[in-house]
Amino acid sequence: MYYHHPVLAGPATDDDGQIYLPNMVAVTANRQRRGLDPLGEDRITAFASRVITALSREEAEPVPEVDEPLIEVDSDDGEEYDVGLRDDLAHEHSRLMDRMVKELKKQPGVNSAHREDRDMLLVRAPDWAAEDLEQWLIVWINRHVPDAR
Repeated sequence: MYYHHPVLAGPATDDDGQIYLPNMVAVTANRQRRGLDPLGEDRITAFASRVITALSREEAEPVPEVDEPLIEVDSDDGEEYDVGLRDDLAHEHSRLMDRMVKELKKQPGVNSAHREDRDMLLVRAPDWAAEDLEQWLIVWINRHVPDAR
């Protein structure tokens, strides 16, 4: 019934297991308009408390870590490469990535290199293979970024 609608759902919800938030607002407004007592103001707080209590009783399953690659190199023509940077590299180590691009520009066979976006590099290197570019970037990152793995 609430498919594609905002709901609070959890093991501690009443009745059907879902609280449809817009409905709560409408019901409360109608009850106040008619002079009836509104629904309890603490209904969402009570729901959150029940969920927290239920979750604290259950043992949490460990979430498996997915190793995201440092970079992803993609090319349509073998001359121009799109290089995607992992989020932590793009955001937490942005200055180092700028330095890496400057050093990459100086490499023989690299015509141009710049950051197209915070997490995307555009490299024009017709003499390089995608594997060579990927290897150079990974070696540089592992050498200069202390917590990269």
